[in-house]
Amino acid sequence: MLKSISFFSASALIVFILMGVFAPAGLDSVDGTCGACSSDVERIEFVNLPYFEQADWYESWDPWYGTHGTSVIEFSDGYKGKIFKGGMSGKYFIGDKSGGKYYYISQEATARALYLYKRYGCISKKYRH
Repeated sequence: MLKSISFFSASALIVFILMGVFAPAGLDSVDGTCGACSSDVERIEFVNLPYFEQADWYESWDPWYGTHGTSVIEFSDGYKGKIFKGGMSGKYFIGDKSGGKYYYISQEATARALYLYKRYGCISKKYRH
């Protein structure tokens, strides 16, 4: 019994380490929790999106998202991250370090959600798919 617990603990530890090392890096600057109080979240939803440049799309694959398109976005105020487009679904999304996906209705809405996540640490509820 003690060996199976030790094996399970060791296996769980390896999985968590691999998740940290190999998780998609689209949103690696914040931990996925909202750093603002709930009253600020409503205000944050209406922040103007700064100018941004978007790199060309390239095809990617990883165990969390499967085959998908990836594009790097750099905002004029220094924030930077990746947005994704599902290979089979064609839906735009952002992801977090734990492999979660947050779908949005358009490429522009996804860029906006990425900015809010990078700047404030909140997942936007506006324009979700």
